[in-house]
Amino acid sequence: MNVTELQTMCRDLKLVGPRLSLRACRTIFAFVQQEEAALEDSEAADDDDESEMVFAEFREAIAALSVWLRPDPYEKMADKIREFLSTTVFPAAKKLHFFKFLKWDNRKT
Repeated sequence: MNVTELQTMCRDLKLVGPRLSLRACRTIFAFVQQEEAALEDSEAADDDDESEMVFAEFREAIAALSVWLRPDPYEKMADKIREFLSTTVFPAAKKLHFFKFLKWDNRKT
């Protein structure tokens, strides 16, 4: 997933708003990349769609998004991520037309 795809995902899942901007998405992308050039200038990542996240970096980006959107310092990180996925990401993804064919498992984990 490149920076443009991350921004599209955030827009499609309706995460972009008062708490999360597209610039914040670029910043998160730059920091999970762990590349010095991207860390020094997160704006450079805006024009560089060649850089992509691997799965471990994507998981870190999901964690960063959950913290960015729920900055409560007293909530455990694992709880914050679980809540973010179950109440924000998965319900929004269910509404997207390209996920209609999937049967979602409603079991609690």
